[in-house]
Amino acid sequence: MVRQLKLTFFGGAHYHISGWRAPTAWSNLSDLDHWLRIVQKCEDAKFDALFIADSAGPFEYFTNVFSRMPRPIRLHPVALASALAMKTNRIGIAATIATTFNQPYEVARQLAAMDLISNGRAGWNIVTGGLADDGLQFGGTFPDTEERYARGEEFVDVVTKLWESVDADAFPRDKVSGIYTAPDKMRTIDFAGKYFKVRGPLSAERSPQGRPVLVQAGQSAPGRALASRTSEVIFTAQSAYEGGHEFYKDIKRRAGEWGRDPNSVLIMPGIVPFLGESRAEAEDKAAALDELLDPAVGIPKLNVWLHGIDLSQFDLDAPFPELPDSATTSRGRNYVDMARRENLTLRQVMMRSAKSNAHLCVTGTAADVADQMEHWFRHEGADGFNLLGATVPDSLDDFIRMVLPELRRRNLFRTEYEGFTLRENLGIPLAPIPQR
Repeated sequence: MVRQLKLTFFGGAHYHISGWRAPTAWSNLSDLDHWLRIVQKCEDAKFDALFIADSAGPFEYFTNVFSRMPRPIRLHPVALASALAMKTNRIGIAATIATTFNQPYEVARQLAAMDLISNGRAGWNIVTGGLADDGLQFGGTFPDTEERYARGEEFVDVVTKLWESVDADAFPRDKVSGIYTAPDKMRTIDFAGKYFKVRGPLSAERSPQGRPVLVQAGQSAPGRALASRTSEVIFTAQSAYEGGHEFYKDIKRRAGEWGRDPNSVLIMPGIVPFLGESRAEAEDKAAALDELLDPAVGIPKLNVWLHGIDLSQFDLDAPFPELPDSATTSRGRNYVDMARRENLTLRQVMMRSAKSNAHLCVTGTAADVADQMEHWFRHEGADGFNLLGATVPDSLDDFIRMVLPELRRRNLFRTEYEGFTLRENLGIPLAPIPQR
């Protein structure tokens, strides 16, 4: 088979901070009908999956950003994914669940149910929980990065062992013999680690794809370690090809060192396209959203990725300030490197952050966007992309109408699904997770 791009869509939310303010934008994140329209558009266009992001608490509650963003309301990702699965047939749906604020047995049950409801189209976006405020909803504590990832590693091990504790033929349901369950097809896992003690087996049967596809956004050093051992789809924020290429090679190398097939670990950077019939039209669309951005929102949003530095003290139109490495998260490092590489002011970095959050941003025609995607795909920068719509549904509609025909003309994207499960369509065979 010819190797082709994989595509997911960051569903529902607008990736540009001001995206929800566009005249035709959807603004109610609780509107299930809108979610259904989005996922059905993606399925008609043959996207691999809809990706549902999430954070546990009302994001940025104690900042003035709170009043200006549609973040305080979210449908629970597993509940939403299950509802969307009932109205679709082929597209995968990946739900975000944090390991820091949950118990592995319950998460294993939730995702197994979601996978069965969808007939094998579920994915789990594994996060450790990146916001300290979320800890206030779960006992008031928020572990440091090392502790969160150590707990996350063990959490994933428990969940995957639970999924493996029930064989595909564990439930004969034989009315003649009266045997419903085959006990020899189910096993306890008797897991006893530093963070969890779980007996098993899981009270659920296997789905047609064996287990949900494991997804993660592994940017930092511990994130890369977890992703390369456990994940099958890896999202990443890379604003330039050079960083994307380094990340791609590093993850593939790490996966190989775990004894995994690197070709079964898909790297999918985020991409934010601003599209027009001409470059001038695309630039006008981007500028219209930028004009809606208030620095009172843009600076605190950028500050999320920096530790102990108050950006409001700096002149917006002065060069981006010199910051110590200790002040940046892995995402924040992208902004520092970008500012140095391009000699940007603080205002310019704020605008970049507002529209792309350190992801690849392409403003231009369908050919311009397809050129970038093809270059990354052909030169070890990406196996596919996570499409981030600046404003929804307009950005998705533009991409489907303009870019997908161009990608198909270049034989870079499917015209029909390869199978019925998410694993089949991604081309990822079921394989055991390497043990630490």
